[in-house]
Amino acid sequence: MLQWMYTSYWPSKNNTSFFFPSKQAKKVTDTILSVADTLGSTVLSTKMTGQKKTSLKSDIITMTLQRQAPSDIGNETFTGDEGEGSVTFPRTEVLFGRNGTTLPSVDTQVSRLTCLTAPTGF
Repeated sequence: MLQWMYTSYWPSKNNTSFFFPSKQAKKVTDTILSVADTLGSTVLSTKMTGQKKTSLKSDIITMTLQRQAPSDIGNETFTGDEGEGSVTFPRTEVLFGRNGTTLPSVDTQVSRLTCLTAPTGF
């Protein structure tokens, strides 16, 4: 998906598209993903295993995060609360191996990026 954004276009909420030169699109995308990763990690670090999902929504990014016990994630579908999409996980043993249930917790996150307007200078 990132390769698609780098070389093609960044869709916006109003169904128009902004074409970026590849290097500029990569830089913008990498910066947004870095900030999203830091934000997600910070939020997840405050959560206890088994708490309900946390959803964050802005004009640019929407994300749903959750901290779970490894035994709770196998064969489950994790769905974003704000329309980000979903992912279905395989069995716990497939994800983490035989010793996977000894992990204290597993963090899950689903995110969606949206560009409303072209950044200044493009």
